[in-house]
Order: sequence, then C-alpha cells, then structure tokens
Amino acid sequence: MQPARRTLSGRWLVAGMIGFGLLLTAGLYTYWTLYTAPFQHIMQSLAERYPGSAPRVDGGKPRLDRPGETTLRIVMKSEFDPETSPAADSFARDVAAFVAETSDLKGYDAVEVHLFHGEPEEHVSQHAVRVSVAELDANTNGDDRER
Repeated sequence: MQPARRTLSGRWLVAGMIGFGLLLTAGLYTYWTLYTAPFQHIMQSLAERYPGSAPRVDGGKPRLDRPGETTLRIVMKSEFDPETSPAADSFARDVAAFVAETSDLKGYDAVEVHLFHGEPEEHVSQHAVRVSVAELDANTNGDDRER
C-alpha cells in the first residue's frame, strides 16, 4: 500500500506566491530606505537646487576590509552633454561645493560627482569629477574669510 499523495490547492499556491512577493517587496523597501537614509537630506537639497537632476547619493569605501578612501558619490542627470561641454568640470565642482556647504563631510576623504546625459536607448554620455574634502574645506573657509 502506498501512502496517499498530498497535493497543494491552487488557491494556496497563488496565496503563497503573493505573500512571498509582498515579503520580498517589503524587505527591498526596508533595505533601500535604511541604505539611503543617511543621504536623504543631500538628495533633497540637490533636487531642490537642480530640478530634474534626479540625484542619487551614497558613500563609503569600495571594500570595507581594505584600507582606502571613504568617498561620497553623487550621480546626477545633467541638461548638457558632460563629455563635450567645457562647463562639466565647473558644474561638478559647484555641486561638490554646494554639498560641502550644506552637509558635514567629516567622515569622507573625497567627493565624486558623476554626471550623465542621454535619452533612453541612446548613447549615454558620462563625466566624473573627484574633489578632495580638504580642497572643499579650504575653498569654503577661504570664502568665509573674504566675507
């Protein structure tokens, strides 16, 4: 005699799949909220100052187990082509200076500003500028002395 096979009802299977999807969505939302929480004020101030830029900010080291610079990375959409425009460097430095004025950068060694421009399914032009926090502090303190 063989034992009777137990089957799973289709309703329970669908309910389980929906529950699993909701659990994964809640987990992803929680992770992303906690991951970006320290940078929300920077993203909001950049979005107010540069409308349409869709800024994303994160920070840290590339590898926590190895020595290296702690970097604040800012990724923004620009209205101009950052590969060919001569204003890309000065714009990126202005963004870094604005972040230095509005945020505490004590825990970081450098600020990287990554600019991109492009339409969906077309070539995306990119440009990155790296500015040391010491340079930003010197410029900010120099501006305070001139006032």
